[in-house]
Amino acid sequence: VDSVHFSVMLLDVFNIVPIMGEILKSITVPGMKLFSVLYLFIMTMYIYAAFGLKYFEGDFHYDGMDDDGQDGCHSTMSCFWLIAYHGIPNGGYIEASMVPQNNSEENYISRVVYSLTFFMWVGVVLFNVITGLIVDSFTSLRADSEEREGILKEECFVCGLKEQTYDELIDQGASFAKHQTMEHDWWSYVLYLAYLRDKEPTLMDGLESYVLDRLKVSDFDWVPRGTCHSIQYLVPNK
Repeated sequence: VDSVHFSVMLLDVFNIVPIMGEILKSITVPGMKLFSVLYLFIMTMYIYAAFGLKYFEGDFHYDGMDDDGQDGCHSTMSCFWLIAYHGIPNGGYIEASMVPQNNSEENYISRVVYSLTFFMWVGVVLFNVITGLIVDSFTSLRADSEEREGILKEECFVCGLKEQTYDELIDQGASFAKHQTMEHDWWSYVLYLAYLRDKEPTLMDGLESYVLDRLKVSDFDWVPRGTCHSIQYLVPNK
């Protein structure tokens, strides 16, 4: 394998760094909308290639020869690729693929209209639509992420107890942080479920068999809800 391909492994940063993953999702989440904008790009370039070939064929130019072996573009597809190669990367500035003109030439006004409309539609509208879709998606993802972080910080992931409720019920100095990390550590539940799935059914006790049976039908009534060891034993009268 060519060593240059190992550079692609740098993209693993999207899995390692959460914020990078959100940046990637801001592109993939509105994927269908971005694909629709891409279609508008293609449709626009083809339309302008067809009109450009008819009215400004001699004004287009390549640095070398086009696909017909001639200087400039002399087919709709060659004009299409010329616009895609020069006009789009220059932010919708289609004049980058055409020879300059001055106001003394006959088709000067039509060239201005042709170039200006392409720039306004592609360079201003379509590029800003892409930017808006990505920014809106990223903002929404960040808001959802911050909301999840706030919920996980102030609410027990396992039983759903909120920090304020827990502090009101427990007045013996118990810590909500200790409750989350020791009493109801969600990773302990994950490891317990993994342990049950790997254990031989014949070696399970009654409780383990019950929990596994509930898992098979997606029943989580065995998980504590709104209660914990501290509430049951430290506050028996509530």
